[in-house]
Amino acid sequence: MEHSDKLTGIIKRLKPDSANPQLYQELGDYFSDCNPQQAFLCYQNALFYSDNEENKGICRQRMGAMERKGGAVSPCSFVILNYKFLEGIQACIQSIRQFCLEETYEIVVVDNASCDESTEWLRTQDDLVLVENTENRGFPGGCNDGIAAANPGNDIVLLNNDTIVMPNTLFCLRMALYEDERNGATGCITNYSSNGQQIYTDFKTMEDYLSFSYLANIPQPDKHERKTYLVGFAELIRRSVLDEIGGLDERFSPGNYEDNDLGLRILQAGYRNILCHDSFIVHLGSQSFAKDPEAYRNLLQTNLQKINEKYGFSVSYYSYARNEVIELIDREKNDAFTVFEVGCGLGATLNRISYLYPNASVQGMELVESVALIGNGNCKIQCGDVEKDELDIPKHSVDVLIFADVIEHLRDPLKTLTGMKDYLKPDGCILMSIPNQMHYSVMIELLMGGYSWDEAGIRDYTHLHVFTLQTIRSMIATCGFREEELRGTYLGDKIPEDYAWFEDLIKREETAEREQFFVYQYLLRIRSDVCE
Repeated sequence: MEHSDKLTGIIKRLKPDSANPQLYQELGDYFSDCNPQQAFLCYQNALFYSDNEENKGICRQRMGAMERKGGAVSPCSFVILNYKFLEGIQACIQSIRQFCLEETYEIVVVDNASCDESTEWLRTQDDLVLVENTENRGFPGGCNDGIAAANPGNDIVLLNNDTIVMPNTLFCLRMALYEDERNGATGCITNYSSNGQQIYTDFKTMEDYLSFSYLANIPQPDKHERKTYLVGFAELIRRSVLDEIGGLDERFSPGNYEDNDLGLRILQAGYRNILCHDSFIVHLGSQSFAKDPEAYRNLLQTNLQKINEKYGFSVSYYSYARNEVIELIDREKNDAFTVFEVGCGLGATLNRISYLYPNASVQGMELVESVALIGNGNCKIQCGDVEKDELDIPKHSVDVLIFADVIEHLRDPLKTLTGMKDYLKPDGCILMSIPNQMHYSVMIELLMGGYSWDEAGIRDYTHLHVFTLQTIRSMIATCGFREEELRGTYLGDKIPEDYAWFEDLIKREETAEREQFFVYQYLLRIRSDVCE
């Protein structure tokens, strides 16, 4: 506790704009015994902020001490692709020069056959390695060319040319990477991204970005979240991991889903992908693909099919965190409690819970063996069938049991749900999400004589049971539970104009409440009746 309080005290005083090398030296002193590599990085960052020779000498002396402890950290190689974007590549490179210590990086630019003024400008820069491709090799191929041209001892930063590095962006990525030898890659939060990496703040000027980075870009261990993958616009990858698993898969050229694939391969090799909520970077976004939206949509569909074929399952289906289910957890941030998720996929929801509730103990079960094996790289996942296998946890030990889109897939949901009482603590709860068969999109098609099965959603062809609000409540009561909280997710609250007749139909007194036709999915928290 003493060390934790000391670390918290140092962090509270740190600001990237403070230019206070003494604070980074203090941070280095804190890590000097427990993590020499992080200590080395802190002293190196203190060197960046030092403005006199005396301070610089102290920093180098302490870096030398960490080297003797085996804590030296190699520089990073920024691998940046360029294709006809002079303004972007100039701003990106200038931000590296401005906010990173020169001895901590090399810049490798791969020009994908631009043959324009951006190529000419790059040729005049004497502080970078320039690879000039005679053809556009796309993102995966171009990045692989850059990795091959980089110093072989350096970690690799895959960086889009539409990004702008902020103060401490690289420092915080490196601190997270070297926090644990199992961390294989680290990634940034930003103003424009997917995968839960976007922060929703109203930025208008570069000063707004800088102001945000001054608050965000401070190394904080509790700001690190395990992810299934990281979006490749700004991703630091440990070089030894890349050497082990190989570069980007060029089957995904010209781009998209190669970063998903890289993340899965990192997990397969036993390493972790870490999202750093303490490392912010500016991302302008979609400079290459936005020029032809239709072609971009077709590319996404093609590459999605490729990655699903490669792994033998729907990668996107098993990869995303169920935030709407997590919101049902009625616990405080620092509470200690146990979570078990049935049908946990690659563990994205469990990892998100671990980040939001750092003292929670999480574990899951997944039916698909290949999914469970990969997900085990992030958290403990048991491969099994909840209707046949015992959960790999003690009886009456679980505080929160999660069934997210699982009940409708079971052969005997009533028997399974009733059996879960054996695993719950007396005051434990079950969180569920269940698709609503009464949604207007289904009902209109039924009334018109049709019903089409889909690969996912309400009419998922793998569903063995269908539910409405009434049948959900009946199941809960039959199994000996009580409803504690009920919510719904919605796609909208208006019937399409072409089906105005259905709106008239559901206004009749004989029909259910109007809202039940608009709920896409029900979210519930239930507890055993014994708790009453």
